[in-house]
Amino acid sequence: MIIWSFPLYCYGMPSPLKAVLDRTIPLVKMRMVQHPDGTVSHEALMDFSRLHTLVICGCGFPDWDGNFDGLKMMCKTCFGNPDMVCVPETPLMNVPEAAVVADPLLKRFEEAGAEYANRLTLSPETVATLERPMIPKEEYIRNVNGG
Repeated sequence: MIIWSFPLYCYGMPSPLKAVLDRTIPLVKMRMVQHPDGTVSHEALMDFSRLHTLVICGCGFPDWDGNFDGLKMMCKTCFGNPDMVCVPETPLMNVPEAAVVADPLLKRFEEAGAEYANRLTLSPETVATLERPMIPKEEYIRNVNGG
């Protein structure tokens, strides 16, 4: 099991983690394979089908719209089909006044951790619950902009 957890930086993973990912290149062969969907990748050096990968990423944007798309594509390409949880508005988790909306989300993350430990996957309903913004977009933007 591999769990990647990080903040979204420039629509992707932070450079130190990207450097770790880059160092996994020796886990593939030079030989290339074409997949049924037409994409091409290097052949894996070993069978990774039993490897479970979970990606948890938070960002300071108010929602999903265009913010996690590049990361999601990169993770799908690099990790196969990982479980992914992309959480907007995560700076609210560090604001004491936002505890009324942040604490329930933290509780849902604890429950999701137990679910993942038991099933080695997260249900679509769990992911949707974790990715739901804590407050409305307009309110979040107004607060970030000091209004």
